[in-house]
Amino acid sequence: MSRKQKPPPKKPSKAYLVSFGDTMTALLAFFIVLNSFAKDQTGANMHMGTGSYVQAMKSIGFPGRSPGDRSDQMLNKTDAAPIYAVESKKIEADRDRLGPDESNDRGRIVDRQSDNFQRFLSEMQYQFQISETAPTQSQIVFDSFENLGSTTDTILGSGALQLASDSISQLGNDSFELEVIVWATMPSPLAIQKAMDKALMIEAKLEKSFMFRGDQRARISVSAKPWLFVDAARPRMSFVLSRLER
Repeated sequence: MSRKQKPPPKKPSKAYLVSFGDTMTALLAFFIVLNSFAKDQTGANMHMGTGSYVQAMKSIGFPGRSPGDRSDQMLNKTDAAPIYAVESKKIEADRDRLGPDESNDRGRIVDRQSDNFQRFLSEMQYQFQISETAPTQSQIVFDSFENLGSTTDTILGSGALQLASDSISQLGNDSFELEVIVWATMPSPLAIQKAMDKALMIEAKLEKSFMFRGDQRARISVSAKPWLFVDAARPRMSFVLSRLER
């Protein structure tokens, strides 16, 4: 009498993936809706939540430009973890203190927002050749809502070309500078790259359509920026004419 063959072993069930996928989708949708109610849509909230922690884990000092975990702006070991200044609601109780720290031990007190901004400026100065510009005395902005073309010849419509002509005509005065801004649809790398491609085509169109005298061309710049104002209609591009204090 033949033995009854055992059924082959069953593979592990992956039915839980359906429930897991639904949970992850619901969480993603929840955080998207939660973030959509935030007033700041530039990613600054995410940076304030995680940026300072990532920077603190890199080294015991300021994050610098030296290789490895060390920094070129070293601190004393006793001040490795500075006390960051925060707004105090106990004004009367804080009058006798030398600083916002509870122990009043004359430790190193740092304003977190100012500290991060100074780090950013220091890094930008190292990465790029930055020079200080003259203060702006006045500024006027011409917005264009015309759709931008897909080629250099059709990138500017008749209305936008007229705005460009009116703005460039003011560059005869050497105290004026012109910035052409193409507004991206959203603050994402792909949208910024597409807007920058349009800005470069506009730059080529201006060089082809106008004859610049002297240093007029050097006082024209193009850029791409995200539109961050949810309560205002987004123009396709803007001509920013600035008068500097010479």
